[in-house]
Amino acid sequence: MRDEVDSSADAIWDAVGTTITRDGIVEKQPRSDEDWQALHRHAVVLLEATNLLVIPGRRVAVKEFPSDGPGVFSSEEIQTELVRRQPEFDGFAQGLRATGRRVLAAIDSRDVDALLKEGAVMDNACEACHRSFWYPHEVVPTLPAEPPQP
Repeated sequence: MRDEVDSSADAIWDAVGTTITRDGIVEKQPRSDEDWQALHRHAVVLLEATNLLVIPGRRVAVKEFPSDGPGVFSSEEIQTELVRRQPEFDGFAQGLRATGRRVLAAIDSRDVDALLKEGAVMDNACEACHRSFWYPHEVVPTLPAEPPQP
C-alpha cells in the first residue's frame, strides 16, 4: 500500500493545486511532456496495484505494525477484518480501480480540471476504505475551546 498505492496517489494529488503566498497565488499543474509522462506512470502503478490488492490470501504487511492510536487497527486487526469482509474490501479496490482509470484518462488527455476532479474522487475512495478497514473507530481529540496563547 505504502510503496505503490500511497506514493502514486500522492504524486497525483500533488500534481495540481493552488497555493497562496505573500507574493501572490501560485498555480501548480503539470506543464511539460515529462510532467505528464511521470503522472501517467504513477496512474498505471496505481491501477496495477489494485490488482494486487484483491489477490486472495494476500497479507496486509510483510512486517507487522502496531496501531497508531485509539481506534486505529494494527496490521493483524486489519488482516482479520480483510479476511472477514473480503468481498467488501474487493469492492473498495474495484472502486479505486474505476477512479484510477478516470484519473489516467484525464492525464492522457492532459485535462487539468478533470485531473483535479478525479483526484478528489480518488481521495474519497481511499478515505472510505481507510475508515472501514484501518481506522474505523479512530478517536479524534476535541479542540480546546480557547486555543493556547503563544
